[in-house]
Amino acid sequence: MDAFVTMMIALMPLFAVAPLAIGAVIAVALVVSPRARDAFAEWTRRRLRLDAPPSPTPDARAVEALHAEVRRLEERVGFLERVMTLQPRAATPPALAAARRPSTPVPPA
Repeated sequence: MDAFVTMMIALMPLFAVAPLAIGAVIAVALVVSPRARDAFAEWTRRRLRLDAPPSPTPDARAVEALHAEVRRLEERVGFLERVMTLQPRAATPPALAAARRPSTPVPPA
């Protein structure tokens, strides 16, 4: 067990340096090789979707139809809000009404 731990401790610098070495090899390949540079540029364009076609502009008639629908829905919501404020509250259930009544009648003033 001690030999394994000693070996792992000895290999730790390798694990720390290996990603840096791989990055350095890639960087040198990108600088030196035009093919690697073009492949990286293509990968970057695909990754960032720079070659994607531009999104189509919305049709003016479709936009106007959507605005009309929104206005119609806003009018409907406004009407429903007005109706809801005018309606009396729901009737109180009899058990709840009985619980709210005072036990002794209050004499009229």
